[in-house]
Amino acid sequence: MPCRAVRQPALWHDSVICNLPTSQPPRLTLLATASALLIAALWAAMPTAIKFSADALPPIAGATVRFGIATFALGGWCVITGQKLWPRRNEILPLAFIGLLTFIQILLFTLAVDWSSASHATILLNTYIFLVIFLEHFVTKTDRLTILKALGLIACAIGALLTLSASGFTEFPQAIERTFDSSSLTGDLTMLVSAAVLSIMILATKMTVQTVPPIKLVFWKSTLTIPLFLTVSLYFEGMFIFQTENYTQPVLWSLAYQGIIVSTFCFVVQTRLLQRYSATQISSFNFSTPLFGLLFAVLLRHDPVTMLLAISGFCIAIGIYLSTNSRPSKAANQG
Repeated sequence: MPCRAVRQPALWHDSVICNLPTSQPPRLTLLATASALLIAALWAAMPTAIKFSADALPPIAGATVRFGIATFALGGWCVITGQKLWPRRNEILPLAFIGLLTFIQILLFTLAVDWSSASHATILLNTYIFLVIFLEHFVTKTDRLTILKALGLIACAIGALLTLSASGFTEFPQAIERTFDSSSLTGDLTMLVSAAVLSIMILATKMTVQTVPPIKLVFWKSTLTIPLFLTVSLYFEGMFIFQTENYTQPVLWSLAYQGIIVSTFCFVVQTRLLQRYSATQISSFNFSTPLFGLLFAVLLRHDPVTMLLAISGFCIAIGIYLSTNSRPSKAANQG
């Protein structure tokens, strides 16, 4: 089978890419495995971090600042490493599409976290694997649905339903006087929609990085969201984003974590992994995310974890593991 030598972006070594069928992605290396597990753990703390920034700063304003930090960090890194960021003519539409998806997904995600608890947000966000597997099987045909994957999806569905059944039935949790972050059905359903958009964005990213350098993609998807978030924040939240008294020390630490660790480091690593591996493979380590997320929510935000919620998180974790770690089916092997 013919192979062609390809020089990868500056942060990668030279490699040889064979024209293999898209249904047979290469096996994960040790470095790729460690990287995927690390970003899964770091992402697990994201809802908890957003909760801390939302204590003093409105949620959409927080998202605006977060992506501002990410854009500054990425721009600085590109200047240091000599990366070219200005898009070519054929890259403008793909970058604009990814930027729009990012804005929609993060907007829904941020509002859902604000309207619910960090523990519920962590569990429900990880249901995005549903649509990733569905799309990779029926649309892109880069992976195949097996019996174990089907069982995993059933386990994920049970976990999501149990989480929703544990949701508070208030319209917005801010209306309740409480000492901990309560959940709401509104917030939980919003998070499910955000998870669906995330799955589409992951697959769109996988296709886009075949023609657009990853660092350029991550930079512009962050940059293009800033005016959108700022406009929405000023319209619905007023001038809170410009009031310096809202930027307490916990808020600043939270925004730094969101902007530098998650929005920059994690997105760059995931985008690079998607250059070579199936989106399902990269998601295979996310079984740990609901469990880490619950731990962070309990320890840092004092979220009450009932037996029902613990079972929900376990079901989601088992579901993700089964659905992303099964052997390729015969159909996949045959291409």
